Amino acid sequence: MPITLRDYQQECIQTIHEHFKKSNRQLIQMPTGAGKTITFLKYISMYCQRSIIIVPTRELLEQVEESSRDFIKKSDVFAKSSSRLSPKKHNIVISASLNSESTISSMIDIDADIIVIDEAHRAQSNTYRNFINRYLKRHPNVKICGFTATPERTDRKSLLEIFEKLTFSRTIYDLIKAGHLCDMVSYRIKTGHKFNDRRLSSGDFSPIAIKELNNQSRNTLILDTFNKNCIKKKTLVFCVNIDHARCLAEYFNKNGITADAIYGNMPLSKRKEIIKDFRSGKTRVLFNCQLLTEGFDEPSIEALIIARPTKSKSLYCQMIGRGLRNYTGKKHCYLYELTDNSHSICTFTTSLEQDQKFSYEYEDGISLTRLRETFEGIDLSQFTIFKEKISIFSTQNMYLAGKNASENQLLQLRKNKIYHQEPISFLEAAFLIWKHKLMGKYGKNRL
Repeated sequence: MPITLRDYQQECIQTIHEHFKKSNRQLIQMPTGAGKTITFLKYISMYCQRSIIIVPTRELLEQVEESSRDFIKKSDVFAKSSSRLSPKKHNIVISASLNSESTISSMIDIDADIIVIDEAHRAQSNTYRNFINRYLKRHPNVKICGFTATPERTDRKSLLEIFEKLTFSRTIYDLIKAGHLCDMVSYRIKTGHKFNDRRLSSGDFSPIAIKELNNQSRNTLILDTFNKNCIKKKTLVFCVNIDHARCLAEYFNKNGITADAIYGNMPLSKRKEIIKDFRSGKTRVLFNCQLLTEGFDEPSIEALIIARPTKSKSLYCQMIGRGLRNYTGKKHCYLYELTDNSHSICTFTTSLEQDQKFSYEYEDGISLTRLRETFEGIDLSQFTIFKEKISIFSTQNMYLAGKNASENQLLQLRKNKIYHQEPISFLEAAFLIWKHKLMGKYGKNRL
């Protein structure tokens, strides 16, 4: 049965085609659940003779290989997670490994029209850069296209160093509003736990720092959260490490809840069996550690519990993306994020393309769409500041009150679109800027 593309997928394909007439590199941003795989496979089938597709995991390799059958003959697709690639001339070569010298060497021998890098936020790693640089030396005219849900990295390295230009972008909010993804309702679960806020050079928390979050009282809170909110929902839980995933699965099973844990270093056959049981409903809750953040497609997931803190916007958006796909009878996906002392960036606001320094104390049970509308509705024009009603403009402050706002203050007022009277004094400007920051942190209805 032919694949029917969504309007934005068709637009994306046309954008890719037109940009490649002018430049050989570009980056595409599409959120989890938007159909990145279908989009680049359709483009390849329309415009390319030979293609190399790089994916980060064996699960994604199998997903891309299976999806490719809708666009090209099975015999023309070669997929390999390791070892030397086939010398035969296939139309599409898919690889989930760049760590093997034999794999890289055999890939460099392939004269491809295009290299597609899925989960392109990984492309700044030394492994990816090494392959790209070596391939370009042999084939300088190859086109390179990256696809990612989140073009930002915690180490602040720009993906545009590799892909040059972001040519097409759709956000989670865009696709929810268009009906292509389901809305999400968020709840914060305050644990009261504190851990040492040490971070790696990449910008995320140290595994040693978050290891201590695998403790009895916090795990009991996770169980209570599930029993209270998710007992009838297919639930996926993100854990701090492998031991945490195993510990929680054992704890849930002891309490009469069918649960399992999945992680990267278990045999592939076992992983497939666990995922099959979860999809069928035999397993009610699945615990994982950084395995199901990329390429895992299970639309029937109704609830997510984020039991690990992270400073990575990319990782956070990947995690919540696991629950955003539409499914029969599913109106919302429910998100329960454990908030520890340093869980200030990975909040619901992250998925709405907010600056990572932005902190907003949203109410429990708010949906993504309503949160976005709240942001759009914050308009300081409705707040008029009268200096005769503000105590800071008393006689002892007449000197500052009589001074004009500084150039820096005026710049901040313009930048943040803070409406004010003209002329404005130093203290009036200071008050408005201070109030604007408080409203950003606590919300206008809490002042």
